[in-house]
Amino acid sequence: MIAIIIAIIVASVGAWFYLQQKEEEPPKPVVEQPPVQKKKKNHPKKVDKTANLPKKVKKQVKKVSVTNDPWLLHTLRGHNEDLTDISFSDCGRLVCSVSEDRTIRISTPEDGGVFTKGVRNNYARVNLTRETASACAFSSDSKYLAVALSPSQRVDFYSLSIKDGRVTAEKKSSFETGHRETITTLLFGAGNGYVVTLCRGQDTSLKVWRPRGDLIKELNTKQMENYMGDVSRDGRFLCVATRMAEAKIWGLLSAAKGNGGGCVGVEQCMALKGHKKGLNSVGFGECDEFNGPKIIATGSFDGSWRLYDIAVAFRSSEDPRVILDQPSGFPTVEHIAVAPIKHGLVALSCGDVVQLHTRDGVVVKRWEAHKDGVRGLHWGLDGETLVTYGGDKSVRLWRKGM
Repeated sequence: MIAIIIAIIVASVGAWFYLQQKEEEPPKPVVEQPPVQKKKKNHPKKVDKTANLPKKVKKQVKKVSVTNDPWLLHTLRGHNEDLTDISFSDCGRLVCSVSEDRTIRISTPEDGGVFTKGVRNNYARVNLTRETASACAFSSDSKYLAVALSPSQRVDFYSLSIKDGRVTAEKKSSFETGHRETITTLLFGAGNGYVVTLCRGQDTSLKVWRPRGDLIKELNTKQMENYMGDVSRDGRFLCVATRMAEAKIWGLLSAAKGNGGGCVGVEQCMALKGHKKGLNSVGFGECDEFNGPKIIATGSFDGSWRLYDIAVAFRSSEDPRVILDQPSGFPTVEHIAVAPIKHGLVALSCGDVVQLHTRDGVVVKRWEAHKDGVRGLHWGLDGETLVTYGGDKSVRLWRKGM
């Protein structure tokens, strides 16, 4: 115990002497260090090598509005939903449009003549209650209108009359077709002798009717899927575009006029061959007064289109002759139509664009006709007026040189 106390006293005395010596020592002078200057790196100046080069000026391409197109004759509007089909009468005075809004609109110029730029149009509207019109067609004399309805797959007939620039439509008759899918192609034969109904889809049946509803012939293309069909202007031939690369042409047999006329039968007579992929559309051209139709055009999924001469001795197994085989410049040809006059133009479409060709394949005009896609093309009997309709719910009439 005594040893611990002595150790503490010795440690305390030693600490006191150490602190006394610290206080008596003078403070060391503080030497200021000069500031350290950082060396600047000399970077080479960036030289703009393009400063003396001429600057590129972007060309401003003026996009011509469809409404300012010199070929545009009229734009018909009024439907609230997508159009399903249109028809242009042979008299050139009527345009019918049918839509998913369950209405039928029949337009005509208010002066009672053909469609002319600057002349206003009147229209008649037929309201449907529980059905949607899916296809329509005028008779060759423009006195009747046939309309296909869905989901009943019925065909209604209206008689038409034009007075003081106004058209009236009166329902006359109807008949059930028995198709399993929506009728998308409705064709009126020349002379009002028959009506053709066709579905786009796996119902590959093709039915030919008398206007009063008697079935003349039911055919089956047996080609996986039908797309559309067309009849020649004289009513003698019928062709269907299908999913396959070959298209069949049927001949429609007519009774003698002394026996009442009209179609009495159908026979297969020709085949159009040569495309690598299926056909989206077909269209007959002009007819010779004695020999019947001379030209038919086909548009394919492979983007090519063809012209065939069908004024051949098909009863002697002569095949149609290929006049022209040409790529369209489109990824696929969705619609095709041939002007029904000698040397008439051929109209093709894909997406929003319509393209006009001569019979030699020269492009005459290419333009955006509709927004949201062109849905169909029809030439008037004059071979000068082209009618189109599209996803923008409008119908447009075009004529060269307007």
